[in-house]
Amino acid sequence: MVSIFTVDAVTETPFSGNPAGVCIVPRADDDSNNNRKWSLSDKQMQNIATEMNISETSFITFHERTLTNVWELRWMTPTVEVNLCGHGTLSAAAIIFQEYGDKVGNSILFHTLSGILIAEKNLNTGKIKMTLPNNPPVIVSNPSAIHKQIFQCMNFNMDDFHELAYSMTTKKLLICLNNFNRTKLEALKPNIDGLTQIDQTNEIDSGNNVK
Repeated sequence: MVSIFTVDAVTETPFSGNPAGVCIVPRADDDSNNNRKWSLSDKQMQNIATEMNISETSFITFHERTLTNVWELRWMTPTVEVNLCGHGTLSAAAIIFQEYGDKVGNSILFHTLSGILIAEKNLNTGKIKMTLPNNPPVIVSNPSAIHKQIFQCMNFNMDDFHELAYSMTTKKLLICLNNFNRTKLEALKPNIDGLTQIDQTNEIDSGNNVK
């Protein structure tokens, strides 16, 4: 049996903020097969994330067989697994502190695709502080066919295009535009359906997909 929560992160008001799913997965009874710690398959976790239909669902399980403050953490969107999610990490930490309390102390270490992440709870205020990697993007000198499809779906004027950057870790694409202001930004009408329909099969296989 798994436990699933919906957490409204970075807010003190219910039904606001940035929601994330958090799924506590029982640890596998036998992790001798490639040191696998998860009792659910990748496909099962992806199906859960798809059904949750939130931007990210965090999956957590014990790093060791007995409960400590060290956990495994993965993040999945409704369609793919991602290497890092800030509000998903915060939500996972909040659930662990809530469900396990003193058993994990005031500091949690997460093993993730982005390395070791740390979440610390202030015992006086109850607030959680996280340590996350910077993951600076790298300038893309030659936009790919996929990037150009994204440009079309974003519906900005190519005369305003200045620079493109991409983070291999987070799979985020940063589009820098010239001569842009708030009025132009709010006037943009992105084709969201078009973005979700872009075929990134080859990019996912090569690790170059855009989240």
